[in-house]
Amino acid sequence: MALGTLTWWNPDRGFGFIQPDAGGPDMFLHVSALEKAGIDPETIKIGRRLIYETSDHNGKTIAVDIKTA
Repeated sequence: MALGTLTWWNPDRGFGFIQPDAGGPDMFLHVSALEKAGIDPETIKIGRRLIYETSDHNGKTIAVDIKTA
């Protein structure tokens, strides 16, 4: 599992990005991953620490299996 910080979130568009602690490109975060984790996408704040797995989705790496750190 990876650890990172939510650096951008747009609840109206339903996506954002996590900056991984290990470096590398930001991870795409879709609203469905938050909803699956029981995290309210309307109230999540920038700077929130998240634990996540990565998955390949249509050739792009995305964050999945989200948990709060």
